Amino acid sequence: MQLKGKIAVVTGGSDGIGRHICLKLAAEGCRLAILGRNSARLEAVVADTVALGWAKRGPMHLT
Repeated sequence: MQLKGKIAVVTGGSDGIGRHICLKLAAEGCRLAILGRNSARLEAVVADTVALGWAKRGPMHLT
């Protein structure tokens, strides 16, 4: 399956299985929207995905 350039929305992406899914999708070249409740853990996941080549566009905080 070709995922490069596709957009994926991952809920629960800050920890556990969601985090692992984010890392795998980033490694395949997906653009990601990562959602989670803990902003510190989300930033850690973003940093890990950027290290895999994902281009961060900036955080979007919803309240």
